Amino acid sequence: MALRRSGALRRLAGFDPHVAGTPPLRLDTPASDIDLLCHAPDAVAFSAHLWREFGGESGFALWQWRGAGRPVLARFRAEGWAFEIFGAVQPVARQAGWRHFVAERRLLALGGAPL
Repeated sequence: MALRRSGALRRLAGFDPHVAGTPPLRLDTPASDIDLLCHAPDAVAFSAHLWREFGGESGFALWQWRGAGRPVLARFRAEGWAFEIFGAVQPVARQAGWRHFVAERRLLALGGAPL
């Protein structure tokens, strides 16, 4: 899988990365990306790490949101997939993206096999 081949989880290990989004739910489409949610209490250090680890990847872009805790977001392509890395001050378990993913996973489990 692209996630394993890219080494992204290993390269983000210091930031407690969690995989979210449609691929782990087996709901991915050709337009899906691989979402990685990280705990990044120091936005400057996290941004520098992202530049160092992923700056050479195709289409790499990095920015910081202006509001709501100023999370950092990076996007790039690797191994035939689009990746999106989100880093916020809150631990991953408290991030809205993770809570949303957990709710989706629970609903799919209650509903049986994927449609």
